Order: sequence, then C-alpha cells, then structure tokens
Amino acid sequence: MTNTEQVGKRVGDVRNQGCTIELVTTRSVFSAGGLLTGIVILRATQPVISGTLKVWLQGVESTARNNKPQRRISREQTMFFAREKLITGVEPPCKARERISLLWNTFLGRTKKRTIVPGEHIYPFAIPLPGSLPPSYKGSAGEIEYILGARLNSSLRRTRTIKQHVLVTSAGHNKEAKPAVVRYPSDTSEQKEATLTAELALYDTVLEAGSSVMGHFKLSAPSGSRPKSVTICLDLCERVRGSHGATVHRKTADEFVFENPTLHAGTAEGDFMLSVPSDAPPTVEAARISVSWTVRLRADAESPIDLGCPIVILGAGSCSGG
Repeated sequence: MTNTEQVGKRVGDVRNQGCTIELVTTRSVFSAGGLLTGIVILRATQPVISGTLKVWLQGVESTARNNKPQRRISREQTMFFAREKLITGVEPPCKARERISLLWNTFLGRTKKRTIVPGEHIYPFAIPLPGSLPPSYKGSAGEIEYILGARLNSSLRRTRTIKQHVLVTSAGHNKEAKPAVVRYPSDTSEQKEATLTAELALYDTVLEAGSSVMGHFKLSAPSGSRPKSVTICLDLCERVRGSHGATVHRKTADEFVFENPTLHAGTAEGDFMLSVPSDAPPTVEAARISVSWTVRLRADAESPIDLGCPIVILGAGSCSGG
C-alpha cells in the first residue's frame, strides 16, 4: 500500500466476543486477470475462542426489467462468480463419521480449542481474478457488482460477517495503439460499384473513460454526387438479453458534423475528435448485460451511408494493469 493509493476499508464489530474485524484492500480498483489483495485486521480485547476466519468474493449481476403493466423497474439478480479463501483455522470434516467423532471428542474435552489472544492480529490475503470477469457497471441495463467479505466463525457456531463493495475493471491492456479501418463497400461486399464510397479510420480502438476518439474519414464520389452532410458520432448501446427480447437503451455521447463537405477531385476527407465522457460505462459482455460503444459515420446523400466501427471503453486506470 502506498500513501498515494486509496484503499477500501470496512470495520465490523463481533459482539459479545471482545473483538472487532477490519477489512482493508490495497487498492481502490482492481483489474480482471490480476489479484485482489488486502488484509484482515482482528483486534481482540480479551481471549476469543475462534473456529475459522475466511475471506470471500462474489460477483452479482442485477438486470433491470421494465414491468409495463406496473410501470416500474424490477431487478433480477444472478451470482456469476464466487471465491472463498480460508485465512486461519481448520475446515470442519465433510464425512459424517468424522463430524460425529469431532463432536464427541469436543464434548469429552479431548480437542484443543483455538484461542485468539488479546491484541492486534493481521492476516493478508490474495484472491485471483479471472481475466474473463466483466467490469463493475451501473447503468440503464442494471448493475454488475463485486462484494468482498470476511467471516469469523466461533467454536460456538456464532458467525460474524463484514462486507464491502470493490471495483473491478476489464483485464489490463498495454498502451500500444490498436488502430482500425472500415470501408463501404467492404472488401467482401458483393456490391463493388457504388455512387458513394466511405472509409473510416480510427487511430486507437481501446480507450479509457475521459479520453478522446481520434480518426480520419474519407468519402469518394466517382459519379460526382455530393453528400449534404457527414456526421461522425460516438454511440452507446446498453442492452439486457432475455427470453422476452432485448431491452435497448441508446445514446449519442458526442458527434462531429461536416455540413456541405467540399469535394476535391471527387473526394472529401477530414480529421475528427470525439470526447468519451469521464463517467462513461465500460464495455461489458456479461451473461445478460451488454454495453457496447460504436463510432459511426453517416453520410446524408442520395444513397445514404451508415458505417460503424466498434471500440472498447475501459474504466479509468485499466490500461495500467493491476
């Protein structure tokens, strides 16, 4: 942990046992494909008879569903990820014979109870995060959240749990640009001759929230037809896939309009820059929630053109890994 990094912290009281539990993470944001690390701090003011101390992480997807008859939005929750790590103590036996033997030996006083002495006890932990995990998300399609918790089980079967939310971003990407070029008609299209052709080039297709999409467009009119306008826009689409179809929420985050573009030797071209909002939701492909971003070129002409190139938006700080 460094002084410049924010950390997540949660304190829980273990009542009637003379101790408190504090859960601290080493970062405020974690990257899929890395490790979620932190410490559990147990402060005891008197001897505490303890069984096990565990740390767990759950990923929950909550989809928003609009119930038109009731005119309200309900949420359906699904747990898509769960990990549990034993920090200290011994897991109870699974076999019935072993459980009966342990219970009998405990009754006779043959087993030695584990006692936590007064003082401060620190237990570090690390939970691997698969690279395929979707990022944390909250928007029109619902919510994807990650809940981190610590659970202390006493020998008297008393359980005390504390939990907190942690932010997870998409798997870290390197800082090398990932350009892309799309054309109309495409190289595989059956339509080889068109009154108007278009090319959309992006200098990078993996970007962070708060950054800018930069690129270049080119229109060619072999027949001399001139488009009335050319619009370059950044579109957001949030969907919930389900048995009743997909709930779609569309929004244009930014756009650049060229009115009456001038053709030079039958060609019009120019550079553009679109702003990605600082609070832009990341690109998500979960079980039911889908969030996608697309840069579109629309040419208002006798034969209109609508050309799109998908891009990936990461949460802030994702490109640094973690």
